[in-house]
Amino acid sequence: MVLTAIFTEDASFTRWCDADPVRFDYPLVHVSVRRHGQAMLENDE
Repeated sequence: MVLTAIFTEDASFTRWCDADPVRFDYPLVHVSVRRHGQAMLENDE
């Protein structure tokens, strides 16, 4: 399975991450994706 999404700001990415119910099944993956995604969005500004 492949998922593609485009985010233009950190806030929308964070909302998307926090709305995903998978965060309860895989909390370490959730934290890692969120941390790396936010870092990429911060570097892009």
